[in-house]
Amino acid sequence: MLDALSPDDARRIVDLARTAAAAHDRLVGGMRNIELDEQSAERGSRNPTDLDTLRVIDAAGGDAAFDALKDALGCL
Repeated sequence: MLDALSPDDARRIVDLARTAAAAHDRLVGGMRNIELDEQSAERGSRNPTDLDTLRVIDAAGGDAAFDALKDALGCL
């Protein structure tokens, strides 16, 4: 499956992931005391919320780079 992944495709996915992470940081930056829906308990030393994931981008209306990243990963 990943044998068909070219180095250029891998670089494109990495660039899209970085752009999506930057969009997440812009969106979530400064948010500290906001009300979230019930969050499921996850493993680890603390319980992450949806603000810790890229899902918050979809909830805020989406982002072209994040959509492109999901499409690229879906094609794998």
